[in-house]
Order: sequence, then C-alpha cells, then structure tokens
Amino acid sequence: MEADPKIVLLNLKIYDTICIYNFIGLQMKNLITSQSVLDHIWEKHQLRRVDVEECFFNHFEPKYIEDDRTQNKTNPPTYWFISENHQSVRLKVVCVFKDGQVYLKTAYPPNEVELSIYNNSK
Repeated sequence: MEADPKIVLLNLKIYDTICIYNFIGLQMKNLITSQSVLDHIWEKHQLRRVDVEECFFNHFEPKYIEDDRTQNKTNPPTYWFISENHQSVRLKVVCVFKDGQVYLKTAYPPNEVELSIYNNSK
C-alpha cells in the first residue's frame, strides 16, 4: 500500500510568475507543453491547453500534492492539483516545476479516489 501523498505548499505568485494578460486573453507564459501531451489530453479527454491554463488561474490556494509513488517519482518531483476551468469542469492537473517553468505532464477529470485525497488534504 502506498504512503500518504505529501502535501506541499509552493510559494507561487500566480499573477507575477505564471500568468500574464495579452491581447487574446489570459496565457501562462511559462507553461511548457509538448505536442504529444497536447495530443493526448485532446484525444483522450477533449481538453486543450487553455483548459489547463484556466485551472491554474482558478487555483487560488498554493497547495500542490507531490506524487511520490515509486512508479511516478521524478526529479524534480511531480505535483498535482484539482481545479476547475472556466466552464466549471473539474480537472486534475499534473506538472513538474523546474527553473521557473511549469511542465505539463497530463490533465484529466479526477476520479473519486483522487478527489477524496485532494479534499481531505485541506
């Protein structure tokens, strides 16, 4: 059985570090997404990059859960959170923070276990 996930509070300044406004709306200047990840979240979950950006924008508390399961461990660590996009679709966003960049690993609707872990970690 896996250990309880670590709850990590990261000091991220959403407006200064992650998000900026431009002529076409809110965009995360340091969200790094590979084409394969974008293809995967679209093909499997019909999600777009903007859905993930909206989840970061709507994620008001600086709480991220470290995925420290043996098969998912990375260096630097992988973190996840649950938030809603602007259409009130709840998503689990999985990412890595490195050198001021946010690398998206995946995003998808959370299952009941993930919701429970996240909600009980508050």
